[in-house]
Amino acid sequence: MPMKLKDLARSLLAASCAPEDLSLLVEDGGAFPALSEGDYTFLTLASPEGREVVKVIAIIGNTLTVLRGQGDTTPRAWPAGARIELRLNSAVVGEMFGPVGLPGPQGETGSTGLQGMQGIQGIQGPIGATGATGAIADMTTTQMGALTSTQLGSITTTAMAGLTADQLASLTTTAIAGHTATQISALTTTALGGLTTTQRGAIVTGMAAPMEMFMTTPADGTYHLSASARFAGTIGYLRQIATSAGTCTAAIKINGTSVTGLSAVAVTSTPQDVQATAANTFAVGDVLTLAISANSIAANLRFTLDATRTGF
Repeated sequence: MPMKLKDLARSLLAASCAPEDLSLLVEDGGAFPALSEGDYTFLTLASPEGREVVKVIAIIGNTLTVLRGQGDTTPRAWPAGARIELRLNSAVVGEMFGPVGLPGPQGETGSTGLQGMQGIQGIQGPIGATGATGAIADMTTTQMGALTSTQLGSITTTAMAGLTADQLASLTTTAIAGHTATQISALTTTALGGLTTTQRGAIVTGMAAPMEMFMTTPADGTYHLSASARFAGTIGYLRQIATSAGTCTAAIKINGTSVTGLSAVAVTSTPQDVQATAANTFAVGDVLTLAISANSIAANLRFTLDATRTGF
């Protein structure tokens, strides 16, 4: 049951709704990700007076079937014309990285011993070995920058939640690669704001970023999958590409250059998975397109373009 995402997915409520309503009528249901059985997505209703996160489990035309009050928000009444859109929120992040575990119980504090008399100050001895690192919240940015990925991976989620933006900004990308999803979920939004673009890239590298396409009446021509890629990535497969009737030839291109393996895919009504074998990496700002040719009464073209993020 995968969560579905889509860039610039937004619409307006076509009718008002009460807090207990589980069906929302929007002006353009096609603006949101296509949902198959078991799929879902999270949308945010927003106005100057507040916001509410809903979990969308089905989209039929312009009617959304939802679960209300997600992500620690409260169901409320919304007027027609209220904005509804796909945003990055705690519910989405929780699905991507997993829930944060509860901290374990604190052990009992031992009794304090009696204070002894102060002795006479002796001569300074040789410099001893480096002691254990103190609490992570007390570490300097220089100390944070020296952490390895193994050391970062051993930090508790409670300690991670106490990091400041300056401390996070001092971590190396190699160290950040050692994070766990639970640790990242524990970070505060203020601390995350201190990450550099390179550090954010280390966190999201390897994350799946599929792109879905559905065309009712495909015609010969070139269509944008992304007019300006918002992240760097690698295209892996053209999944379940098929029509409901008719045939055509499809090609996936990056900046006008065909992806090897996906340069001339013969599309029929039988779904197929086709692998990209080379020339399949794209950078931020690159243009990803679908070229259709040899169309023969093709209808309802659909596919998912599997991509993996390699940067922020």
